Amino acid sequence: MAGVTREEFYERLSDAPFAAKGFFETIEERFKGRNTAFVHFTGTKGGDMRIAIPKELTNTGKLRNFATLYWQVKDKAIFSRILLTPEELANLGFPGANVPASPKEPLDADLHLTEDFWRYKAEDFGHYLEAAHIKMLAQN
Repeated sequence: MAGVTREEFYERLSDAPFAAKGFFETIEERFKGRNTAFVHFTGTKGGDMRIAIPKELTNTGKLRNFATLYWQVKDKAIFSRILLTPEELANLGFPGANVPASPKEPLDADLHLTEDFWRYKAEDFGHYLEAAHIKMLAQN
């Protein structure tokens, strides 16, 4: 899982709608400059954004991601995997999450965010990420 730079990640979004790019920028900005979370990028799925807690705050000595996000070019959608369960997400107002297919997946829900969501609900998603962040901090 090689890292990519922020610039390489956003370059991959060059043909994505402006609102989709804005969605990722909004999420990145939300966690910028925090001591308990940070955004990083990998080459997985052609480039994804991950939000993690630093290794110094984990009980494993390794950084732990509480969310991943990437742009699905063909579907014009954002795929995300998050630490919250589908039930927890439904309680927060997002009823469409699924349990990941792999039982070894450390994150608890898969979300397929279509245009009606990424265009208008970045702040809602930010609240889900905050809940996942708090949940992960409580586990360590």
